[in-house]
Amino acid sequence: MRAMLEQELPRDEIERNIQKFSRGIDLATAPETQLLFSHRLDPRIGTWGFTYDNMIGVDVRLLLGQTETARRVLEFYRTKPGIQKLGGVVTGIHADRPEGSMAEAHVMNGPLAFQLIGELHTYDATQDQRNFNAAIKQAEYLLSMQNTTKGAFNFGGFRMGPKGDPNNPYDQRLNFDPNAAQWYDLYNTEHNNDIRRAFKLLCDVLQYKDGDYRGLIQKLEYSIKINLEWRRKMYDPRKHLFYVGSTDVGYYSGYWDMTFKKGEPIPLHPLDATAWGVDDLGFIESLESDAVSKIREAIDKNFLITIPFERLDGKKVNITLYGFMTHEERARARNYKEIGPDGDELSFIGIGRPELGSFEWSSEVVINVDLYLATSYAKRGMMKEAEFYLRRYISGV
Repeated sequence: MRAMLEQELPRDEIERNIQKFSRGIDLATAPETQLLFSHRLDPRIGTWGFTYDNMIGVDVRLLLGQTETARRVLEFYRTKPGIQKLGGVVTGIHADRPEGSMAEAHVMNGPLAFQLIGELHTYDATQDQRNFNAAIKQAEYLLSMQNTTKGAFNFGGFRMGPKGDPNNPYDQRLNFDPNAAQWYDLYNTEHNNDIRRAFKLLCDVLQYKDGDYRGLIQKLEYSIKINLEWRRKMYDPRKHLFYVGSTDVGYYSGYWDMTFKKGEPIPLHPLDATAWGVDDLGFIESLESDAVSKIREAIDKNFLITIPFERLDGKKVNITLYGFMTHEERARARNYKEIGPDGDELSFIGIGRPELGSFEWSSEVVINVDLYLATSYAKRGMMKEAEFYLRRYISGV
């Protein structure tokens, strides 16, 4: 496999692209804080840095050898009171404000899982006990967000976030809508994938850490076990894709003109629910006969799009990549135009969303699905299958 990679992806070409990527990261970095701007050129939210982006950015910094910057970013998120809320950090902050200032006042558990992962990877690079302690604290918080009511439909699922302020009907609700469900009542498949992945990594670290962590390891392993029970309910064998998640309360979604019912999956299938979820080959194989190939084919069938793209040199080309919604769901989604001075008012346009592709969503497929499957099959000695998915990975890169 290494020979195939080196032949198809020459090291010098990879190095050149890494340097280009590194320069792009530098341009998106706020010099005041070393945090990343998420949408630097957007006049409305150009100062915003989303927690998810900055926690992924910690891992990027480590891969680029910028360990001190990774450490500083995590310290910023841990120590600035202005961005703390309900036991975690908010989803969006102003990246250029050293004092720490909220931009989006949600607290959601998916980004916090990536914060845990960033702390563990930075601990591995530095052996700084502060990173390890922060990871343990984060894990204990996320454990408290798991539904442990046996017999409940959502038993084993991790909630999207904590309860909001009872005196503020807008707090911790979808789109800050008092008529929508609270994050506490919602279970997002992709967030559950994030948390489960973080817990697996923490278990690996604790195995080799001095001290008696057997009790915590047992808690984490049990948490992962019951989470898989919930996750099995989120698989749609008709479409060979995972549902977006589920809810503890029924509620109406104007965006979809649908009522989502408690006690059953929400009938939508965004790409990340499946692409981030191919992290346990044995579990995937247990879902149905030939599940791996069915899921991989379903991803291409439902999400691949071809759109026009203008390169940096001005040349216009068509590119094929992955969108976020299935073709069928995109065709029936209600489409809105953002209006108002802050772009936070919506005006209904009509039914059907235009095609929207993303290199982020495409990389989820290339890395989290194709590369994972290639390496997993190689570990089993199933080289024919490993090479098949490795070629898909190389093609995607």
